[in-house]
Amino acid sequence: MLDLHRPRALAVTLVLALVASLARPAPAIADPTPAEARVAAAATVFAATLPRLAAGAATPELVYTWSVRWLDAQRDQPLRGKALVAAAQAHLDRMTALESKVGELVKAGALPALDAAAATYYRVEAALWLARKGKR
Repeated sequence: MLDLHRPRALAVTLVLALVASLARPAPAIADPTPAEARVAAAATVFAATLPRLAAGAATPELVYTWSVRWLDAQRDQPLRGKALVAAAQAHLDRMTALESKVGELVKAGALPALDAAAATYYRVEAALWLARKGKR
């Protein structure tokens, strides 16, 4: 025979646990350090440049510049070892995606062919930095 009271009791318990967790004060969130704020700001500006590139309101160089600033801000935290390599890999991933997007825009006639060569430069430079374990 199915006990219909058990699911109700479980639901009441879950609701009470949720209410109790909401009643607890939230832990204080520390203000970011200037180095952390710099990383966050660069990441924000980089993300904002991507749709502007597709809309013709930003250049590939602007996207590249903010990706490099983001990586530089991470380097200055300072990142070391695997974290620095991961940051360099993320920059390379961004530049690989930029090169692909620029190639599409060049083929569509929205950007000059010279921008494709520049985007290749950005990707190759990022690959060199990764080979140097994140260092310039």
